[in-house]
Amino acid sequence: KVRAYDLQSIHIGIDYGASKSKTAFVAIGFTHGFKEMYVLKEKTLKGVKTPEETYESFLIFMKM
Repeated sequence: KVRAYDLQSIHIGIDYGASKSKTAFVAIGFTHGFKEMYVLKEKTLKGVKTPEETYESFLIFMKM
C-alpha cells in the first residue's frame, strides 16, 4: 500500500463518455522520480448525464 509521503504528484483525469459509453474519473499518484504509478481512486458514471450532473459527481469524487 502506498503512503501519501511516498508520492511526488497526484494527477486527476476525466474521460467524458460519448452517448453510449461511461464517463470516468481517475486519480493516480506517482512516486518520486516517476518510478511507480498507483491508481488511488476511480469512479464511473453510467448513462448520459447533464453537465451539471457530471460536475456534481466530480465534486463528490474529489471530496471522498
